[in-house]
Amino acid sequence: MTSQGCGKSSVTDLLANLIDAEIGKKRTASKDERELVIAAKNGHVLAFDKMSSVANWFSDSLCRLSTGGGFATRALHTDNEQIVLEAQRPVILNGIPGLTGRADLSDRAIAIHLPRIPEDERQTGRHLKEKLERMKPYLLGALLDAVSEGLGRRASMRLANPPRMADFAEWIETCSPAFGWEPSQFLEAYRLSRTDAAKVALENDPFRSELTRIIKRHRVTGFSGTATHLLEVLNEHATPAIKNMRGWPSTAATLGTLVRRAAPLLRSEGYAVTDSRTAEGRMIIIRPLSSAQPNEDNRD
Repeated sequence: MTSQGCGKSSVTDLLANLIDAEIGKKRTASKDERELVIAAKNGHVLAFDKMSSVANWFSDSLCRLSTGGGFATRALHTDNEQIVLEAQRPVILNGIPGLTGRADLSDRAIAIHLPRIPEDERQTGRHLKEKLERMKPYLLGALLDAVSEGLGRRASMRLANPPRMADFAEWIETCSPAFGWEPSQFLEAYRLSRTDAAKVALENDPFRSELTRIIKRHRVTGFSGTATHLLEVLNEHATPAIKNMRGWPSTAATLGTLVRRAAPLLRSEGYAVTDSRTAEGRMIIIRPLSSAQPNEDNRD
């Protein structure tokens, strides 16, 4: 998320082309999952320019793409033959609004906020491109030095408390001495980035904001009840404007799905989410992390 006139397209170009000079070009959002995966199979990095929103299916696909996964699709010119495409790629999204509104995507992202470029510091595209071309060998060399450092230290590196995207975090921490970073300096910056992204996602989602507000009213004991009961509580306390907003759950089944997706954001606010089956049915349990069991909050 950033403002107009901050050079986000130029920065996207630079980052993508450092990794993939031929394919690393800015593109519009894919029309469907098949198109996205084919793009990933044919390049080392995907860069999407000037996005105004991220569709739910696109968010889910990006999550799978970030950690690697198989995408099944019907083979062309057939009725019942299927092919499975596997890919794992870094993805760059740029746009003015927050693009990682869903918890599962925000938890896998690093948000970079670019300041607006002052009028007296603007450059023409031609001059900027020339400058970036001169910088490229040094930037790429720095990345290769980091990879060399990481390969030499990888066998001995173990993170004591790995975060989400543990393999990614461990690899960057292993490479970090090449950038002059102190031990755990990247991990702390990564933690703050994820916390900030979670808060932005929470603020931009009326359901999760309202859910968090209601849960905080039960700070001592948390909440335990069926999805139907939780929906009744939310509808009782939410304002008519919030309940009329797009995305507000209308059924208990929808609520259950939204709570599962909200689990990472609730955890960032200090609450664990679990399920329990009782004689009354399936129960949703939301409680402070300080009182949760070690194996609780197992939502993905």
